[in-house]
Amino acid sequence: MVTVGALTREQLVAGLRKTTLSEQNEDESFILLVRDSPEFKISPAKEKLDLVVVTAEELQLPVDKWQPDVPFDEFKTKVTEAGYELVPHDGIAAFLLALRGSEALKFTYVATEPIMGMREKRAVSRPLVPVVFTHLGVPYAVMRPLDLASEAPRRYIVVRPRKG
Repeated sequence: MVTVGALTREQLVAGLRKTTLSEQNEDESFILLVRDSPEFKISPAKEKLDLVVVTAEELQLPVDKWQPDVPFDEFKTKVTEAGYELVPHDGIAAFLLALRGSEALKFTYVATEPIMGMREKRAVSRPLVPVVFTHLGVPYAVMRPLDLASEAPRRYIVVRPRKG
């Protein structure tokens, strides 16, 4: 359970700077994205979200390779059809602030709208999404392309809508 819409961009950045998210400076990329990217959205209203981990199988997605390539809009449709929602951008930051290491989250992508504004080493701007890694019990976020034409991730963090 995380709360979105409660903290400003500046408060999220300050909190992330106090949290050890990475031992390889990967967290700095995420912090800079939160701080600087106009595409990183802050939720307009305070709301509690129930985040859960679902598998590719639950979302009826291929587990080896996307066959044929699955566009992001189709990925979003699969998430919705399975009864879930994408995680808002500030929900990712709130999740990382609340997270404690868990092997269950190793290599788990956050199902969210991709965020442009980050550049890979080849200086090519691509839509990126956070992936949560764990190492020795310390969680950290790494920004990677969610390349839907190659190996498909097997686990995703999504929002389970509240009933009522």
